[in-house]
Amino acid sequence: MSMLAPLHLNEWPTWPELMADIAGIRNQDWFRIEAAAGSRVIVQTMNLTGGADTIVEIYDAAGMLLLATDDNSGDGQASYLEWQPQASDTYHIRVVAAPTSAYGCNVGYDLAVTQNIALFLPLIVRE
Repeated sequence: MSMLAPLHLNEWPTWPELMADIAGIRNQDWFRIEAAAGSRVIVQTMNLTGGADTIVEIYDAAGMLLLATDDNSGDGQASYLEWQPQASDTYHIRVVAAPTSAYGCNVGYDLAVTQNIALFLPLIVRE
């Protein structure tokens, strides 16, 4: 299992891609994000190598309650998940190998996380 530093999405609207591998059949990589209520969070794996097949899951702050999951909505065997948090909080992303995935040192993926926050501007009418 891999643990990385938190991704503070409210500080960086687009987090750079992270590279990870699928070293073993029970491999799971966990990432922590902070997301704003009502925003649109996009989590996607891409650039799969060596026969990788990913599943992306989003969990609550405790890491216990599964809120959303995706397998293969991205290109090929990649995952693509759009999700809207109901509350501003910390959430956890877990990336696991699908049952059909290869594994080993040369099997990997990139993870990209984007948060889009709606901005409402006042309407000004001039007469």
